[in-house]
Amino acid sequence: MANLVLSHGRAVLVASLAVVGASWTSASVTSTDRLTAPAPGASQQTPPVPVPIPKPVPATLTVLVDPEACMQPHPTCNGGGPGVPQEGNAIPARLVVQRTGSPTVPPLGPQDLGVATQFAPPNAVPLEVMQCDGCFDARPGDTYAIWVHPGEGNWSAGTYFVLVGVPDNPLTNPELVSIEIPGSGAPPNDCPNNRPPTAVIAGGDITVVGIVQTVVHVVLDGSLSFDPETPIDAYVFTCGNGSGPIPGPVPSKAVCTYIVDSVSRTYVATLQVTDRGTGQIDPQTGRYACQKVSALASVHVSVVPLVTPP
Repeated sequence: MANLVLSHGRAVLVASLAVVGASWTSASVTSTDRLTAPAPGASQQTPPVPVPIPKPVPATLTVLVDPEACMQPHPTCNGGGPGVPQEGNAIPARLVVQRTGSPTVPPLGPQDLGVATQFAPPNAVPLEVMQCDGCFDARPGDTYAIWVHPGEGNWSAGTYFVLVGVPDNPLTNPELVSIEIPGSGAPPNDCPNNRPPTAVIAGGDITVVGIVQTVVHVVLDGSLSFDPETPIDAYVFTCGNGSGPIPGPVPSKAVCTYIVDSVSRTYVATLQVTDRGTGQIDPQTGRYACQKVSALASVHVSVVPLVTPP
């Protein structure tokens, strides 16, 4: 995951997104013709050799937030001048998208890449891809740059989580990216010794196979999440398909349900955890004082239709 942290008017890239690899599968086709012994004097025929047929492999997107998005003049940057996205302005953030994993997909165009809000954004206005001259940059190596901004109004302080993908191409897996927008007058940290927790979804990426139009269940396990000082206080899971998870037997687990489509679908499931701050209850709020929230942990959940032989 990439996080764009803006400080003192400049942007700093503090983390990168993990690249999820793809693997090729193959099927074999052999001749069903009966082979008979050649007649005396006839030439010997070579039996047919099985021919591997590669199946379509989903491509994978890797998305990085460009820390120098608007440090150079650009039509989308504050009327052509330099600037950075921050609370109170609408200067767009630039996302650099690289697609890898499948050589069979055609190049992307300005209308192909899209973003979808994963959580309610801080200002309740989702982000959208800008459509303008110079807002789409095709680069070598199946790499592209797009510009995103709030669909209405200005940025609000907080973290925006969006899925970047190719809506009309199910063979391109979406990727989750976070854009951090600092407040113009953010208060100082009152608890500098309280470090944030770390969210972990055990087992990594998940693949589940089911019959078309049936429901499959996937258990997300966040029990490996941890905090350096206190136990985890809360776990927040999302399934990536627009429906909320079912609570598990313990707070650190949740169950996601997916409907099997006729083609493989990949979703991004996430987890965010909150620590217990100082471990002391604040009498004014009734909650732990100085609580901190983790960065977002995510895994790809691939839902694959079961293919039965004819």
